[in-house]
Amino acid sequence: MGKRKLNPTNQNKISEYASEMERKMRNTFPTTSFAEHLKRERKSFLEGQNDIIAFLTKFKDFDLNKNNIDRFLKKENTSKKNSDTIRKGLKSIQRIFKLVPDYDKTIALLKLGFHSAQSIVTVGEDRFVKIISVKTGIMSKEAKEIFKKAEISNTTK
Repeated sequence: MGKRKLNPTNQNKISEYASEMERKMRNTFPTTSFAEHLKRERKSFLEGQNDIIAFLTKFKDFDLNKNNIDRFLKKENTSKKNSDTIRKGLKSIQRIFKLVPDYDKTIALLKLGFHSAQSIVTVGEDRFVKIISVKTGIMSKEAKEIFKKAEISNTTK
């Protein structure tokens, strides 16, 4: 018996279903999804990236949206050897992830040197929107929304 081919309609349905499942998993388990994507990065762009991946893999209950990094590291009594590097990297990721809880967009902003709401607000809205739209493909409307969130976050701290 040969392999049975799916007709294009069924292939499209399967692809749509898989995309929907991936979106649901990403929304339900954002930190786990983030860690899995980070593992697949070909080039290291964060200081201590391998340590951060190991941390996110080991501590499945850590949540980038909710956990206070300092308290979590203290509670888990992580080794001092890598904890400063992990702390610094996770805080940078978390500050951007809270503004845009999407792996690709968070990484794109980090790679462009945006590591906090303040770093976004500092460049100004027009320049930020232009930089982001051109270099990451994030649409202007969403870039403006990210900027507004950064502005609110920056003024409430």
